[in-house]
Amino acid sequence: MDEKVESNNQSGGITAFNVNVDDNNRIAGRDANVIKVEGRSKVARIAVWIAIAAGVVTILGYFGLKPKEETVSEDKKNINVTSHNQTGGITAYNVNIGPQDRKLTPQLADQLVEHIKTNKIEKVTVTSVMGDQEAFQFASVIKAFLTDQGVSVDGVNQAVYSKPMRGQIVNPGKEPNTIDIIIGGQ
Repeated sequence: MDEKVESNNQSGGITAFNVNVDDNNRIAGRDANVIKVEGRSKVARIAVWIAIAAGVVTILGYFGLKPKEETVSEDKKNINVTSHNQTGGITAYNVNIGPQDRKLTPQLADQLVEHIKTNKIEKVTVTSVMGDQEAFQFASVIKAFLTDQGVSVDGVNQAVYSKPMRGQIVNPGKEPNTIDIIIGGQ
């Protein structure tokens, strides 16, 4: 698969194959109830359409709707990013703005399975910080993975803590041969 991203005479903006924007970015600003296009220059009209598209992408991202990603092995992927006479902006294959969702990597999955086998864990309780959509989503991925491995899982529960919870925490459970996995914010 060959992918090509090219920019000619760009003066600002972003030239990229993918642009990921976190949910907190406001492209059009606070008081963007009405967008007027008529009577503006061609550049201004394009900027308005880019802002509208970015707003739509942000809203879809908030609801977890993302385009399907095609998996291509690295040895078959040719990426060509070119920019000519660029005077500002970004030229890149991927642009990630803000924190991205956590993923259950093979290394983390192996560590989790090894910990469960080594300590003869019979039941796992998975809890995420209440109100944190990303933490709940990541906790759900962990629960699904453990269930697929044949582990008894309680959760995904949600809880409010007296102090900020960050990252992933594994604690011994209240019962013998159990553990509690807490998924905090990023």
